[in-house]
Amino acid sequence: MKRHILISSLGDDYEHLETIIESIKESLNKENRLILFCPSSTEYYEGQMEWEQGFIKELEKYGIYFDDYVSLKAEEDSFYWQQKVKEASLIYLHGGNPLIQKQLYEDKGIYHLLKDFEGLLLGASAGAMNMSSFITLTPTNEEYQEMVIEKALGLSQYSIYPHLQIEEVIYRYMMTGDGLVDVLDLIELSKKTPLMLLADGQFIVDDKFIGSPKYYIEDGIIYRDGQEVFCGYEELEEQSLHQYQQQDYQMVNYYESIEDGLIQSMFNIKLGSQNIYHSKAKLFATTEEVILVAQINTETEKYFMIQHPHLKKGILSYQVLSDGIVREVFKFKTIFSKKVETMVILDKIREHKD
Repeated sequence: MKRHILISSLGDDYEHLETIIESIKESLNKENRLILFCPSSTEYYEGQMEWEQGFIKELEKYGIYFDDYVSLKAEEDSFYWQQKVKEASLIYLHGGNPLIQKQLYEDKGIYHLLKDFEGLLLGASAGAMNMSSFITLTPTNEEYQEMVIEKALGLSQYSIYPHLQIEEVIYRYMMTGDGLVDVLDLIELSKKTPLMLLADGQFIVDDKFIGSPKYYIEDGIIYRDGQEVFCGYEELEEQSLHQYQQQDYQMVNYYESIEDGLIQSMFNIKLGSQNIYHSKAKLFATTEEVILVAQINTETEKYFMIQHPHLKKGILSYQVLSDGIVREVFKFKTIFSKKVETMVILDKIREHKD
């Protein structure tokens, strides 16, 4: 059965495989001839064979078996590559540099064969980008130094940008395995081709998006599950625009309404229709100016990015639950040491809530 699955990452231990295992099962026959792995470059990366064999063992746990396993290598001739693509039941395109990968597949004469492949085609990261409408790159490191939009296989209507682990709000600067991504670059790219931001553990199966939330950028506008996102980056200083990966603190409370939650929060905000709120808050020794940017601002959901001089990271969110109760979540990471956070700041926040 012909099927295309675009993957950001299955995870180091294949922990996201379960999400798409039924789609894989549906696409394969009881008798599967060959599982074929296609590299992303001329070099075999360290641990590649171990990962492939581990992937096969994971499939076997779900009752999926193959008669043969082949991992293509650059030194093998084009005829061999083409024959194996024609024989395969499942083809897996590895991650890496999508431009180098595309050139390699063209040199081996399999690029057009992949486009017409009648079996199950999986692409991860660079492999998924090559299955997209366009390969899209932004300046993130020495390897990727400029904006790129290049025609890909067109097996999906989407052009995907992988590995963006977005929390409740979208920071301007987000670190990925490829380097630092500037969301303004993605916004600029989206004016030429719509972009699907694919987090690890999210998938596109035959153009159906699997996962939540769904972030999409088109014509310079970011959407979260169809709702337009107000970025508000120009309102904040640069130190508040970075997504920090350190462990943060999370405090949860419940209210009868979003209005009650905002007023009773330590930021003491009176809810209005605007996206930018100015207030004052005391996290440590002094009361400081604070800015809250409502990136998502609907009647049932509100997600605020917070700028406070004592915070590296601040996210305040409100969601109306099915029973009508409102859940408030305050995630934060301060500029202070862990000792100060646990002994001083957490106590102050708890005192405020009590």
